Amino acid sequence: MSDDITTEILDAAGKVVGFPNNNNRQRSKPNLPQRRQQDYNFVVRADGVYAISDDQELWICSAVEVVAVIRDFGNAGWGRLLEFQDMDGVTHRWVCPMELFAGDGKEIRQQLLAFGMRISTNSNARALLLIYLQISIPKAKARTVERLGWHGSTFILPNVAFGDVDEQIIYVPPCGAQSTFSQSGTLADWRQQVAALCEGNTRLVFAVSASFAPPLLDILGLHSVGFHFRGASSNGKTSALRVAASIWGG
Repeated sequence: MSDDITTEILDAAGKVVGFPNNNNRQRSKPNLPQRRQQDYNFVVRADGVYAISDDQELWICSAVEVVAVIRDFGNAGWGRLLEFQDMDGVTHRWVCPMELFAGDGKEIRQQLLAFGMRISTNSNARALLLIYLQISIPKAKARTVERLGWHGSTFILPNVAFGDVDEQIIYVPPCGAQSTFSQSGTLADWRQQVAALCEGNTRLVFAVSASFAPPLLDILGLHSVGFHFRGASSNGKTSALRVAASIWGG
C-alpha cells in the first residue's frame, strides 16, 4: 500500500472517530500572573497586601509583615519571620521555613489560614503571595532554637531571652508543637497566693525548690536529676506538682 493511500485512510478514520488534531490543540497555560515578577510592586496597607502594576491593584491577603530573616546557630534552617493579625485582632508570629517555597505554597497558605489570616481566592493573587513573602528581605535577622534553657550565656524562654544577646533569638518548638508555657498574674500575686501558702509544708517547699533548680545546674556544672512523689491517693502529690509547674506558667 502506498504512503498516499495510507494517509487518506488515516485521515478518513480520524474524521469518523474524532482523533484529536495535535496541530490545532491549545496547550493550557500555567496559572501564574501574566506579568513578570519585577513588574509588580507590593504595598502593605491596613486592610491587606496589594500587588500594584501600572494602574491596576490586586488584593492578595490581609496585612502581613516580613519582620526578620531567620536561621539557626548552624546557619541552616533559613526562613522568614512573619507577623500579622487574625480576624479577632490577635497578633501572631510564625516562622515560615524557606523550604516550603520549593512546592506550590499549599502548606504556607494552610498555616496562615489556620492562624486566621485572610487570603484571596484569586489564583494570580495566591501566586503573588508566595512571591511577596520570598522576595521580602528585611535587614533584621534572628536566630532560632528548638530547645529552651541555656544557649551559651543566654537563657531562652518561649517569648524572651535573658543574657547577652547580639540578635533576637526565637524559640521554634520541634515538629510544630505548641509551647505550653504561659503567664498569668504578676510575681507579687504568685508570692502572695502560692509561695506564702507553702510555708511550713516541707513537700511544697521541696517542689518549689526543685522547680527553681534547673537553670542553676548548667552554671554549677551539675547533671539533671528526677524526683518521684510517692504516697496514697489524695495526699497532695498532684497539688505539689501543680505548685511546682506554676513557676514556669503551667
